[in-house]
Amino acid sequence: MPTKQVVASPENETSEDRFERDIEELEASNWRHNPTLVIAVIALVIIVGAGITYLFMTEKKQVKPTGPVVMQIEMLEPRSGKLSNTPTRFRWETVSSTKYYSLALSGKGASSVLIQRAAGNASVTLTSEELNRLVKGGSYVWKVEAYSDTGKVLGRGDAAFDM
Repeated sequence: MPTKQVVASPENETSEDRFERDIEELEASNWRHNPTLVIAVIALVIIVGAGITYLFMTEKKQVKPTGPVVMQIEMLEPRSGKLSNTPTRFRWETVSSTKYYSLALSGKGASSVLIQRAAGNASVTLTSEELNRLVKGGSYVWKVEAYSDTGKVLGRGDAAFDM
């Protein structure tokens, strides 16, 4: 037969009964008594989840350059290949923000430079002394570098020709 629990009234409640009642109230779930708390916790979880999702979806990966960006300079004159005459003028495309260009002309496969010139614009006309360094039947490589006012290389280009 089930036992009947007697609830003590506040007048005859002992301190032990009061303690047990307080413990039972503390152990009871608060969310049942406060549905606003449940809604607030659910809303907080949704907001935090949406924020984390937004961060991962909109994260932009930055690409770090592997080195300084150097533009490829197109070499315009003399054209590559076999030439019928000795070239007197060397011309290339301009590079913006260039302080000066450096032209180096060498024999193909040679380690030394035959002609080295600095120019303020994108062309160089050879002097008669420089023209005498080029021989009929020779193969040549010419290179150009564009430099900024701080000495940084902005662009490079090279070409070859035979005479």
